[in-house]
Amino acid sequence: MPKPVPKIPSESVEQLKLVNLLRWQYPDVLFHSIPNGAKVHPATAARLKAEGMTAGVSDLFFVEPRGKYHGLYLEMKRKKGNSMSPKQHEWFAQASVRGYAVACGKGFEKALKLVEDYLAGRHDAFEATQEKYRDRWRTLAQPREVGS
Repeated sequence: MPKPVPKIPSESVEQLKLVNLLRWQYPDVLFHSIPNGAKVHPATAARLKAEGMTAGVSDLFFVEPRGKYHGLYLEMKRKKGNSMSPKQHEWFAQASVRGYAVACGKGFEKALKLVEDYLAGRHDAFEATQEKYRDRWRTLAQPREVGS
């Protein structure tokens, strides 16, 4: 009989584990979730969009300046099977050129390591990502006339 294949936890389960551990281990760290992916009634979705909900915004935001960064946007993904959307890549590009660290945690363990590295000021892992998205922003940005 073949060995059962272990089920890969959902993004939601991975984020729940991360948030619970962070609340316990780092009670003074200020962060919040951004529930853009919540399934809601179409009328509620329209109202939320009118109130400022924006596609592509990362799942978690850490309101914790460290070093040269104003805060950390963390996108959660499953260990396997998920990738970032074009809107999420665009958000990373816009946030990184404004001085925010951006990172994608594939699974609880990777996400926890990213957060711990960020909070401890170990930003080497973020530098390549930041440069990638700064370069992406340069290709996305187009000069605009004032008032247009």
